[in-house]
Amino acid sequence: MLTDEEMIQAVSVAASLGVTKVRVTGGEPLLKKNICAICSQIAKIEGIGEVSMTTNGILLPEYAKDLVLSGVSRINISLDTLDEDKYRYMTGGELNDALKGIDAALSAGFIRVKINAVLIGGFNDGEIRDLAGLTKTYPVDVRFIELMPMQCSEKFDPGAYLSCDAVMEALKTELVPVDDDGVAKRYRYGDGQGFIGLIRPVTDNFCSACNRLRLTADGKIKPCLHDNQEISIKGMDREEMREAFIKAASLKPEWHGPLSPCFISGAKRGMCRIGG
Repeated sequence: MLTDEEMIQAVSVAASLGVTKVRVTGGEPLLKKNICAICSQIAKIEGIGEVSMTTNGILLPEYAKDLVLSGVSRINISLDTLDEDKYRYMTGGELNDALKGIDAALSAGFIRVKINAVLIGGFNDGEIRDLAGLTKTYPVDVRFIELMPMQCSEKFDPGAYLSCDAVMEALKTELVPVDDDGVAKRYRYGDGQGFIGLIRPVTDNFCSACNRLRLTADGKIKPCLHDNQEISIKGMDREEMREAFIKAASLKPEWHGPLSPCFISGAKRGMCRIGG
């Protein structure tokens, strides 16, 4: 694994090359005991204008305020179901703890709180209205994301892969389109406090707009989420890291190829070992 010092140096090198945003993700980043200290160091690096985090939210009642004080300005909470039994089956945790995490995030003062829900046919397709309704209850964005055929999703039946069209079919008469937010096509209820986003990595690839590099916990830069190319920076000094980041940026493919239920990503890793 990368040491904390290597992580901070990697971000510093990336910032010197023009990177301005860092998302800390996982896995579950709040399981790392000194995560707030790491975020604080990242936020202080010259050139970094935004630090955000993706989490399952369960530990936010404990960490949310400290994360804000550490310079984390935005938080994404993964929440695929509002059914207690389904949540327990999927995560091993309790739904109520995740909902407390949303409350904690809103109370802590993050600039923006988003909820990510991966669409899974036969599992949460009957909850689209309930999940979207969170934007009426809370000042949050709910983003529906198409299930990608990653290594960890090989066992899903083809019927599990839902297009974001399912969201429009369920809600289209009630939604008002608004400006897009990056790769998310955005809508809102007329009386909503937040936005509803649709992210279509399968049915509408957005490779031409992708400007992300992912750095794994074991020190590999991935130019593309769905490609098996990995460039190691473990054990490198600053100049060597700089060359590695430049190489990784140059290797970003024009397109990762078609994604479909019959196509498994070439990433070689499950999503939890890459980072969302």
